Amino acid sequence: APSANTYSWSTGDTTESINTVENGYFSVTISNEAGCSFVPEGFEVSSVDLYSTPIIGKKRYPNLGKSFVFYDSLVVCEGEQFDLFTNELPNVSYLWSNLHTDTELLYERYFSVLSVGTHDYALEVTDVDSGCSINHSYKVIVVPLPSAPVITSDQTNNCEGILHTLSVNNPQANLVYQWQDGRTGPSIQTRASGIYTVTAYNNYGCGVQSNSVNISRVPSGIGWMTGCKE
Repeated sequence: APSANTYSWSTGDTTESINTVENGYFSVTISNEAGCSFVPEGFEVSSVDLYSTPIIGKKRYPNLGKSFVFYDSLVVCEGEQFDLFTNELPNVSYLWSNLHTDTELLYERYFSVLSVGTHDYALEVTDVDSGCSINHSYKVIVVPLPSAPVITSDQTNNCEGILHTLSVNNPQANLVYQWQDGRTGPSIQTRASGIYTVTAYNNYGCGVQSNSVNISRVPSGIGWMTGCKE
């Protein structure tokens, strides 16, 4: 405001200048000692809450038909599908550290060949009207998958009814082995027919499935003819 004796703002303040974090129309009345007053043209403050535009990680779970969001950082298995995005606001521009200018980075375009390790991403969000901007950061950690386990049976006869011990070759102590029937451990025993597999999981829940071992059913013999023909 120009130099004057008194100031009367629409907010009730009486100082020469004011600070505000609120949106709205602001005006001031300036008066001198003689009682003359002047009302300059007011101004509209319309700010955008740039803090509402953080980077958000979204993990996809295609088998479940769902996705889950994570703030600040994201740990994914090698090859696991995820996206990064932020909230879309009007009159705001976006600039990612990879020079992308949309509100979302999709797995298929940006992350499908992401290597194991830590990857840092940044996003600058700018209010086009005011020129104010804010910078957000996000960390993506890609952890390696376990080596695919190999399972074998101690029987050369692959028929049901025989006690089979199915084992993981060279099991690793830091992995959890879960069989297709829900049992856990590096080996199981069974007499039942079926196709058997095991999945090895690391501490991050990253899993790799093994080869399969097929235990065959024994024919029932129902309807077979016996005896001699005269």
